[in-house]
Order: sequence, then C-alpha cells, then structure tokens
Amino acid sequence: MCEPVTAATIGMSVLTTAFQFMGAKNLADAEADAAVDNFNATKDSANRDFLNKVVQENERAVQEAEADTEERIKADITSAETVARAKVSAGESGVSGISVDALLAEFKREDAVFENTLRRNAQFRESARRNRIESLEAQRESRINSAMPGAIMQPSLGAAALQIGGDSLDAYSDYRAEQRANKPRVEDQVSIRRPGGHHP
Repeated sequence: MCEPVTAATIGMSVLTTAFQFMGAKNLADAEADAAVDNFNATKDSANRDFLNKVVQENERAVQEAEADTEERIKADITSAETVARAKVSAGESGVSGISVDALLAEFKREDAVFENTLRRNAQFRESARRNRIESLEAQRESRINSAMPGAIMQPSLGAAALQIGGDSLDAYSDYRAEQRANKPRVEDQVSIRRPGGHHP
C-alpha cells in the first residue's frame, strides 16, 4: 500500500494528464471545426463565383447571337434592296438574260458568303465560351481542393495512459527508495540479547 504523499502524487498526475488531454482534445476539435468552416466558406464562394461567371458568359453569348441576328436582318434588307435596284435598272436599260442572271447570282453568292462567315464566327465564339467555362470549372475545383481540411492531430488516449503510468511508477519508485533509505541497516541494529547473556 502506498503512503498518502505517493497516492496524492499519483492522483495529481492523473488529474493533470486528464486536464491536459481534455485541453488538447478541445483545441484539436476547435481546429477541426475551424478547418471545416473555412472549407465550406471557400466552397460556397467558389461555387458562387463560378455560377456568376457562367451567367455572364451565357449573357454575352445571347447578346452576340442577337447582334448576329440584327446583322443578318440588315444584310437581308440591303441585299433585297440591291437586287430590286439591279432588276429595275436592268429593266429600264433594256438589259436581260444571262448578264442579269449572272449579276443576281453574284448577289446570292455574296449573301451566302456573309451567312457562312456569321455562322463560322458564332461557332468559334461558342467554342471559346465553352473553353472559358471549362477553365472556370477547373479554377473552381482548384479553389475547393486547396481549402480541403488536412488531418488535425488528435491527442492520444494511449499516450495519456502511458504518462499516468510513468508518473505513477516514478512516484512509487521514489516512495520505495525513501523507504529503503529510512530502513535501518543490519549493522546499525542494536544487538538483542537472549536471556542468559548469549547473543543471538
């Protein structure tokens, strides 16, 4: 059985280690919560930014398509007016036949080239828009991945138990050493005489 001071030392070791363990656990839990909160905030921000930029890209595409439509309408009106003037002019001049047909065919060819150019430009813009959106998606994922919480070092219950065991062993060893130091040595013991004057 341990004497009261040794028992108190062991008890203090248990309490101190338990408080240290709980403090470390609370700190680790707080760090983990903060890391998760930071990750969620970054994820939400990255998603909002991505959606806003995609909306802007889509609005830009709609505006460009509307501009193409306006250009096409203006070109159709201009072409119709040019063809009408050419026909009237040919009729007033008395020109007919192959030369008028060739002139009208040239107008149609120019219209087809213009239409093809508009369509090709729209395809290039759409391809570029998709590439920008893919780049925005990659940026979004990179932001989210960079905010991914890492492992938070949690205190070890086993290490706490070893600490208590080590402290207890030290306290008990000190107690035993003190007992040995205070125990009289055999040489220092007083001789006990037996009745009759003989030494044991």
